[in-house]
Amino acid sequence: MEKQTRLGLQSNDLGNDDEIQLSTEETAMGGNCLVNCQSSTIPANQVMNVEFKKLAEDTLCIKISGTKLLKIASEGKGSKGQNSVNVYSSSDEEEESASKNQEIGTIRNRRYQIKIIYSLPLEMPVVKKQGCLNSSWYIFLIAELKDLQDKGDFEGHEQRIQKELAKRSAKNTDLRASLQIERAVALYMQGNVKEAKKIAKEVLDLEKQMENPEVLTARALNLLTSIYKTQTKFGNAWICVQQATTALKYHDSSVDRAELHQSYGGLISSLLAVGRCGISLKDEAYNSYTIALDCATDPVDMEYIIVKMAKLLLGSDKLVSKDDVIQAKKHLDFIEDGPDADNMAVGTKINLVLLRSDQFRLEGNVAMAMEKALEARALIEKYDGFERQLASAQKRIHRLSEIFTPECGSSKGAVGDGSSSD
Repeated sequence: MEKQTRLGLQSNDLGNDDEIQLSTEETAMGGNCLVNCQSSTIPANQVMNVEFKKLAEDTLCIKISGTKLLKIASEGKGSKGQNSVNVYSSSDEEEESASKNQEIGTIRNRRYQIKIIYSLPLEMPVVKKQGCLNSSWYIFLIAELKDLQDKGDFEGHEQRIQKELAKRSAKNTDLRASLQIERAVALYMQGNVKEAKKIAKEVLDLEKQMENPEVLTARALNLLTSIYKTQTKFGNAWICVQQATTALKYHDSSVDRAELHQSYGGLISSLLAVGRCGISLKDEAYNSYTIALDCATDPVDMEYIIVKMAKLLLGSDKLVSKDDVIQAKKHLDFIEDGPDADNMAVGTKINLVLLRSDQFRLEGNVAMAMEKALEARALIEKYDGFERQLASAQKRIHRLSEIFTPECGSSKGAVGDGSSSD
């Protein structure tokens, strides 16, 4: 039976910003970024599907789907003499069922760790955004700021935020927190990680004063996920994903849900790149990006997510197959040839060209890989504020210069050679 890796935490305190260690254990991970909490009783009139898995000698997974209530995960332990947890198959007389019983074991006779995982349907959230976050002028303002950011006009973005902050009441905590998050995201994109983190944490401190605390704290936590991921503080990033998931579990904001699943996929992608988790979680990350794509409503956001999917597929060379390269190429072709290609965000365009370089290198075409890396560097130098992408372009150019043969354009860096891609 297939085993997956679950990422476990040793702490849930982000207060002092110390690095939290991330450990791995054999258990189940659902596709909706599940977190542990106390569960409530499921009403008797609800129809459920129950799936059993033996994940280790002393660990069972019970996956429950079809429930109408939102549940996260709960844990229980059964041991000899305890009657609180019992697991039976639907028919002990059938051969298939008997085999399953033999594989699962009997909880009453042995000590098992039970993982009960409830599905988290996307259609269930019912809480609406309140106040200014639900007003038309706010929606237009955020769209304007996003457009400036997508064009790489970070100076205009900052000026617009400061102008809005100056004319709005300091008592409008939600608006000010929202604008500060937008500002922090722009600073992060420009490489000012320290200031972006400071602002995000200040927003979290305002939670009790907010009319929409769940949505706004989730946005700050999604940003902190990216920041901690960049700093390789993966335990801290994982906690942020968990807390953002809890914050959004009853909300109907598809945009914020898209960002959440994107953050989760990005975190796993980074862990894969540095060898901190097994290949079994690559599909988990891809599925999370797929959910993010389903939630996204803006074509520009969709392009960005598809690029992230291609990046996952082309990640660490040790984990890249020929099928991955083919699928990544399809993703990049879809964006480059799509109806919204002319309106592509600058950052997305840069990442697309960088990934084209990786695609060509993995296909063995070093000449085209070098051409795309140089194209990406030229595009980056045309705009201010993309220092992180500039470092990635320079790294590719340096690596390609070591394997580039002008006469044949052949590569020692084709799929399967074991080199790594950032």
